[in-house]
Amino acid sequence: MGQENVLKKKLLLVRHGKAGPGMEDFKRRLSAEGIVDLAHLKHRLPAWASNNPKIVCSPASRTTDTLRHLFFSNGPETHLKSPENLLFCRELYGGGPDDYFFCLSREAGLRDIIFIGHNPGITEFANTLGSFRIDNLPEGCALEFEIPVDGDPEKIKGNGEFVAFYGNKRSVI
Repeated sequence: MGQENVLKKKLLLVRHGKAGPGMEDFKRRLSAEGIVDLAHLKHRLPAWASNNPKIVCSPASRTTDTLRHLFFSNGPETHLKSPENLLFCRELYGGGPDDYFFCLSREAGLRDIIFIGHNPGITEFANTLGSFRIDNLPEGCALEFEIPVDGDPEKIKGNGEFVAFYGNKRSVI
């Protein structure tokens, strides 16, 4: 079967917003600048990102803050609960491409997916998806790809198609 006939789904890779200094790395929260960047990014994301995709997120504070600001910030802040479409994947914290593929393989199927993670792993993962290359996905920015529906990493590596970069006011690639 030719590549043009392969069933595809959308994949959005979001790097967490800028975090403040101070605490233990896992517990670092978004800075005021990071929150502003995410407000800008939120209005640039593709429409499909708000149509109930599967969201796979690192459990670190700055990624869960990013999740909340991008997808759960309508109305007063409440305790973030784990809806059906949300998976916290510990492997994304400090993980590399193989960890992203592991989390992706758990979500095989037609549903579009959003990853919220960290550098360098999220950048390295993006660079395995196709011919697109990036040195550093900036904080509070996102990359969109189309990938084969099959969750097998060997069928996805190199077969993703870069669609778009979504930046904030400060970022370019």
